[in-house]
Amino acid sequence: MLALVDANGRARHDDAALLRDVIAYLHPILKIVFQSREIELARTVTAGEIALRFVVRPDGIIVKYDPANNSDTASPVEFIREPGHLDAALTKLSAELMAQQTPIALAAADEIRMVCEALGTTPVSHG
Repeated sequence: MLALVDANGRARHDDAALLRDVIAYLHPILKIVFQSREIELARTVTAGEIALRFVVRPDGIIVKYDPANNSDTASPVEFIREPGHLDAALTKLSAELMAQQTPIALAAADEIRMVCEALGTTPVSHG
């Protein structure tokens, strides 16, 4: 996560790598806070039907589910394609952590807020 700023002090990042890094960094917290829960980060809807769902498991692995609910390991590159998708995923993750209202979850949500601020992206709401 130290590579967020280039030599000129400008924020730089590869969205997919950043999300992977954030999840890896928060992995111990996710495991403690969510235990067996999965958090849906994104879904793709085609013709009114859910085509793919992407979730992060407590072990930090991102998994995609097809319409038949078959699962496979996914890469963040598969769902972070448009500007704002990273913000949406981080906001969702932060909101889930805030809902837990435990000190470790609140600290993790604050870490996500600081990452967003460092990147100059949409700030994560804590309200």
